[in-house]
Amino acid sequence: MRTPGEFPVHLRDAPFTRAAALAAGLSGSRLRSRDVTRVGHGVYRWTGTPGPTTTPTSAPPAPATPSDEARRAREERQAAARRREVDRLHAVLARHPDVVVTGASAARLWGLPLPSWAEASTELTVLRGDGLRACPDAGVRTRLADLTRVRLHPEPLHGLPVTSYADTWFHLADDLPVDLLVAVGDRLVRSRPRRGEAALADRAVLVECLQRQRGRRGVVRARAAHDLVRDGADSPQETALRLALLDAGLPEPELQVELWDPAYSARHPATADLGYRRWRIAVQYEGAGHDDPVQVARDTQRDAVFQRAGWLVVRVSNSDRRAGFAGTIALIRQAIAARRLFEAATPGNPLHF
Repeated sequence: MRTPGEFPVHLRDAPFTRAAALAAGLSGSRLRSRDVTRVGHGVYRWTGTPGPTTTPTSAPPAPATPSDEARRAREERQAAARRREVDRLHAVLARHPDVVVTGASAARLWGLPLPSWAEASTELTVLRGDGLRACPDAGVRTRLADLTRVRLHPEPLHGLPVTSYADTWFHLADDLPVDLLVAVGDRLVRSRPRRGEAALADRAVLVECLQRQRGRRGVVRARAAHDLVRDGADSPQETALRLALLDAGLPEPELQVELWDPAYSARHPATADLGYRRWRIAVQYEGAGHDDPVQVARDTQRDAVFQRAGWLVVRVSNSDRRAGFAGTIALIRQAIAARRLFEAATPGNPLHF
């Protein structure tokens, strides 16, 4: 029996078919070895361990905080779930080579933000051409579509044909309400020029997708979501807060509000997640990890920049979200009203507190 190190390198990273294994020179008995797992009819995955490699010595890592450990455990669970999903999708593709991965399955593989129920779902979602029958496989949801209107990502993902970022977003409109669809759209258009990060799909690409899908199911909901998509949200929680402020009738906040202060940094501005520059209101969403002592110190220094400039800093947590942001909305509404009164009393003067 061959050792794991002799396994073809190009078959190690993703599931492969029996035909691909035989073409690579493997025998049928090799596919029954301890380092190969059958994941579906005629589909296998190599589960061996790469040979030892030498790496330069480095200082030991800093001790992990409880939030680090929780995040690492969550990421490991998600990675294991994605591997299982990839294996199952390869098995479906082996039986139905004309299908394309889309919807929630594609979003999970892309790592796009989904609600917990969609993230935990084991249902596979694939596309097939109009006029064909749905895949009979258990746990597989088939959507029939005019594939000439569908755009695929240029390169396979985990060896799978998958819809583009924009088309994945569009097909999520069958399952997600508008607010959650906005959160996915916000992630797609988010860019971070200071970090050299470009958007996954800009608004023009989303518009082109909507035009291609005119008249299809879900296009009305997707168009409504597109109108609310903005560049600047760093998390679905920030998107939820922005939409809650709009639903409450408050003005639309600016995203990633920057304020420079040499006492803070000569190279980077202090940044608020959301805010109203006109009324000097900064809103910070403190999600997971913001209870870490190091992060708390950074947040305090950042917020001090706004406070020294006379801004009100409103801090928002996950508990506020569970309460529907009611307290946050009331506080911001009151602050805007007070600052508007000041503007009316001192016309033409800059706002100072």
